[in-house]
Amino acid sequence: MRSNKEDVIDKVTFIEYTKLPGIINDRLHIMFSSESKKSHSKSPEIKSKGIVHNKKDEYVTLDKFVEYFRIIFIGNLNEKIRFTF
Repeated sequence: MRSNKEDVIDKVTFIEYTKLPGIINDRLHIMFSSESKKSHSKSPEIKSKGIVHNKKDEYVTLDKFVEYFRIIFIGNLNEKIRFTF
């Protein structure tokens, strides 16, 4: 983990902690980090072959990490539905 203004968890630490099978772990990390990205930072854009792509954040904020796992494990049905879809 590294610390800036807030605590964050890098991708390797996230994957080691969750220990889910391959693509499931990667998809969960993407979901957690993209939500963190929406609410906390703006990534620079990369232009490749005329298409604009946003650079992927490689970290998850500690607050979002705890909040999302709380929803996954002890959230009510409505929270889980909103989280999933």
